[in-house]
Amino acid sequence: MPFTNTPPSTPILGGANPESCILVTHEVEVTHEVGVAHEGKVSYEVDVTHGAEQKYERATLDIDELFLIPPTNNWKLYYVAADEIEPTDSGWGKIASTTGAYKLGKRFDNLYEVAVDESYIPWLFHHKIQFFDKAKFELQFFYDPTQPTTTEWEVYGWGGLYFRFLGNAFQAIWSGRSQGLELCLRSIAPTDLCTAIEWAILSRDIVMSTPLVRKKF
Repeated sequence: MPFTNTPPSTPILGGANPESCILVTHEVEVTHEVGVAHEGKVSYEVDVTHGAEQKYERATLDIDELFLIPPTNNWKLYYVAADEIEPTDSGWGKIASTTGAYKLGKRFDNLYEVAVDESYIPWLFHHKIQFFDKAKFELQFFYDPTQPTTTEWEVYGWGGLYFRFLGNAFQAIWSGRSQGLELCLRSIAPTDLCTAIEWAILSRDIVMSTPLVRKKF
């Protein structure tokens, strides 16, 4: 039976988001009144109030700075928690819209696969953008992100992993990003899918070529 992963039951991100803050106030007021009348009446009055205020503010990012960074065409695959990329005001949502980053798709363990040009990495670190490479992922979550999770395997088997990868890869190939993204896809593709990736790239090149070139096929 192929190796599968069992994601941890603990939350994906163990620490608090540095871009958010939660202010909780808990006020308790207790008054104690004791009557000493002849009938021995004793009364207690307790007034408990709770107040909670949550503030969640994301840091403002100047995405235009990324367009000024010279690309290296050396892209790498990273993993980002869903709650860091799905909100409409997410920094990752803006980053993935630039020419040097691409959101491949969502995984079964509630993380996203994101391909990024290496030239962006210092900028991401500087702005405290959260992401994991493969080594950091395994250290944090204790399983291999390139293998199907237990749930994915039980529901779809290897076919599910292959289908997900090919669907995401074909969209990425047609996205118009740099050749670095294609090289990244080639490097991370399972051995059984390398030929499919090459055919997808070739098909895209033929369709996008001049009519004279297309006549040769």
